[in-house]
Amino acid sequence: MSGEAQELYSVRNGPIRTARVLPAPQTGLHRIDNFAEKRPLLGVCKSTGSAGPPYCCVDLYSLRSGEMVKSIQFKTPIYELHCNKRVLVVVLQEKIATFDSCTFTKKFFVTSCFPCPGPNPNPIALGSRWLAYAENKLIHCHRSRGGACGDNVQSYTATVISAAKTLKTGLTMFGEAVGRLAGSLPSGAIEDEVSTHSSSRRSPHIPGVVTIIDTETVGEGQVLVSEDAEGEGIVAHFLAHDNKPISCMAFNPSGMLLVTTDTQGHDFHVFRMLTHPCSSSQSAVHHLYTLHRGETEAKVQDICFSQDCRWVVISTLRGTSHVFPVNPYGGQPSVRTHMSPRVVNRMSRFQKSAGLEDIEQELSTKQGGRCSPVTGLSSSPSGSPLHSEYQFIFLKSRDYIKAAVILS
Repeated sequence: MSGEAQELYSVRNGPIRTARVLPAPQTGLHRIDNFAEKRPLLGVCKSTGSAGPPYCCVDLYSLRSGEMVKSIQFKTPIYELHCNKRVLVVVLQEKIATFDSCTFTKKFFVTSCFPCPGPNPNPIALGSRWLAYAENKLIHCHRSRGGACGDNVQSYTATVISAAKTLKTGLTMFGEAVGRLAGSLPSGAIEDEVSTHSSSRRSPHIPGVVTIIDTETVGEGQVLVSEDAEGEGIVAHFLAHDNKPISCMAFNPSGMLLVTTDTQGHDFHVFRMLTHPCSSSQSAVHHLYTLHRGETEAKVQDICFSQDCRWVVISTLRGTSHVFPVNPYGGQPSVRTHMSPRVVNRMSRFQKSAGLEDIEQELSTKQGGRCSPVTGLSSSPSGSPLHSEYQFIFLKSRDYIKAAVILS
């Protein structure tokens, strides 16, 4: 090998919206790969090749031979492609279509997605097995325990910005009213705008809801999240952001943590999934962290975890990337948790020997963490209820040091 890259395939038939290299599928006794001799495969969504509007088809090309082995047609434009070893997910406007990774036949589809204005019109997150998407309504019979629990506390800068926006809105409405009286603005413009806002308020759709489904256990056909449906394959159904559309989300490599953000891009929520085999209403969604970026609005473009799940990077269209330290089990990041070359346990050996774990559980049963259903954890990495509850006294012995705890 000379170290030089060689071109395997090139598309020169027009603009490309998205492309993905499909991983080798997971095979078994009842799962036979029909395209084993053609792999690896490349999924491409280009402007040409469809009978209808542009970007309405997914073409699968073999990187071994260069030929097109499959073409999937749609009636509406495609926005994104996601894939794992089980399924190929095609993201449309307010719709998700899923295909089997071995045969590329339609497996199931979702039509109840909440649209988002921004770089991701239909945000989803695909893990090794679970699929998360923004739901357009909150069904209480399927709602999981936990979810977002913001404290609704604004900083001084955020308060000033909010007041400025309110003042701007008031001046705009005053100017439109004066213009209408002066005859420079049509009388129906303001009425149309008011009717549009009133109709949006009457809309039954609720922003900020996330539904997670299991791609293995969900049935074929349309996935329904309603009061009449049994909820087959639904892992979790919860409120991630209060009255704000979700703009981006991502799973960690293990698929147990989910990061979500809204259209404003101020705060990012980190959730841990504890599922129940019976129903989504018995599952628990632990709100581990609320990561704060800033007071100005920004559109989030992508979210990515590190392989050990101790760091999360969030990129915006402003050209900035924000790196946050997190723990897979929650709690405040420290030198012990993030300066080690490997992931450490939540409790150190000294904390276990001093019995702090039992004391923490006892304290958490009395008051728990702030804005977090996780026992003894805080929703923000800057706070921990243990710091103000007891003090440490170190007793030096001949060969070791013991830590005693005094409750305040």
